[in-house]
Amino acid sequence: MTRRIFNKAVFGVIAISLISTLSLSGCSSKATTAPITEHKALLDPEYIQKVLDNLKTIAQASKEKQDTEGITETYYFDNPGPDSIGHGDITWTTVYDPASKTHLSRYPSNPTFREAGTGPVAVGMALGAVEGYKSSDPAPTEKGGVFTFEAPVGIDQVTIIYTKDGLVTGVLIEDSLTAPSFTNFYEVNFYNITNPIADQILKTKE
Repeated sequence: MTRRIFNKAVFGVIAISLISTLSLSGCSSKATTAPITEHKALLDPEYIQKVLDNLKTIAQASKEKQDTEGITETYYFDNPGPDSIGHGDITWTTVYDPASKTHLSRYPSNPTFREAGTGPVAVGMALGAVEGYKSSDPAPTEKGGVFTFEAPVGIDQVTIIYTKDGLVTGVLIEDSLTAPSFTNFYEVNFYNITNPIADQILKTKE
């Protein structure tokens, strides 16, 4: 995705009640990560490396599953904070078909239109958080499968990566951990294309 996530060009709001929680289907392969013991010394290089290694393992497993079995993802714009993840305005839904190696997006504001230009991004963001981390950045943390990356001063972007059963389930982007002025959430609905959301995108024009 080339456009900046801060861009608030939204295509409208239509409620799609196909999924209400971070549900995953067909997640047979699981990444194995080392347990992280929480402690106050978050600047400890060993702790930081363990966080990075664990997320990299999960993100790579997610990418492999995405590339081989497909993925269905929903993008929510301006969620009302972390306590309401997944309940913002749906901006688009996207499906990646590994057989044709193409992705297709549907926009609630124009439900009959399909676009190939906006692909799934959650897994890529998780990998990018690991690969883009610098030792001068705030230390990343992990708690209960949730990885948090605070950006350096002046960037104003916090990346929170949600995982379950060794796979990425969503990525939340906001400008502040304590009082965000906006949030964007990329939810992985399914790691396959045999589900109601994928059917709606691939098999209908409604």
